[in-house]
Amino acid sequence: MITDYKHNFSSHCETGVTSGLLRHKGLDISEPMAMGIGSGIFFTYLPFIKVQGAPMVSFRTAPTKVFKLVTQRLGVKTVVVKKFKDQLEAMDLLDRNLKNGIPTGCQVGCYHLTYLPPEMHVHYNFHNVVVFGKEDGIYHVADPVFEETQILTYEDLLRVRFSKGLFEPKGKMYYVESVTPDPDIKKAIFAGIKTSVQKMIKDPVPLLGVRGMRILGKDIKKWPKKLTAQKAAFNLIQLVRTVEEFGTGGAAFRFIYGSFLKEAGEKLNHDILLETSIEMGETGNLWREFSIRSGRFVKTRNGSQDDYSLLADIILECSAKEEKIFNKLDKISK
Repeated sequence: MITDYKHNFSSHCETGVTSGLLRHKGLDISEPMAMGIGSGIFFTYLPFIKVQGAPMVSFRTAPTKVFKLVTQRLGVKTVVVKKFKDQLEAMDLLDRNLKNGIPTGCQVGCYHLTYLPPEMHVHYNFHNVVVFGKEDGIYHVADPVFEETQILTYEDLLRVRFSKGLFEPKGKMYYVESVTPDPDIKKAIFAGIKTSVQKMIKDPVPLLGVRGMRILGKDIKKWPKKLTAQKAAFNLIQLVRTVEEFGTGGAAFRFIYGSFLKEAGEKLNHDILLETSIEMGETGNLWREFSIRSGRFVKTRNGSQDDYSLLADIILECSAKEEKIFNKLDKISK
């Protein structure tokens, strides 16, 4: 029951899965293009929700949101099963798909993924993989962030599909049924950009998009006085992990989205898309600078109000740059 699914190493799990499933059906959509058409660029800061003891910061949309938007905008027929009450039913449906040669995307938790190295065993339930075959009770898995395919037992796959904790996957699975041979790529590109503009600079909720970045920056400046030194440092290192690791990491998202703008600009011969692609890469570098400086600060364990203020100013600069980028994109997405 092994399909001819071609595994490709990717930067981000869901965009990699989306690209892989579409390419398997003959629609050549790159990972950056999936990110852009699927409006995967995002930011939210929810200080009242704690993730592993620190305020929640996220650079990614809800699981399968990218997949849904990409396929809708390209006229692709899909099936998405959001959750199962019966775990055995979830595994049986997956097995039927594999028997019929249908590679299937699954949302999973990372903590019990047996092929992950120890440092990646974290309570993170937003990961996505493609299950593309089963032999002698062993499942063959294409995990986008690994160069080679992996294997899982029935029990291990069941466990990660129904991992516990925040944002439980509850067996969520999704797959492509059929594709439109010649979709309107230009229309899909600008639809994706328009939604990203809405999320980043126009959403009325102040904790989302660039306004959320500004609130985070202002809060970081308050941490040395409001929190103990240990708690402030803990919050900071968790934020760095979000920027660099969780769900691919927010800095990497800026590079992927910049690649989308470049690819779209070249495909459509569009100067503003090419211009903003460079600017988005610069914001990715700025987020990386925040991580590097934060790491050095935490390592020395000698932070001051000035240190936190400097780090906060980097985030405020990121928000200003991204607001400028999306204002430019707003003018061409109408």
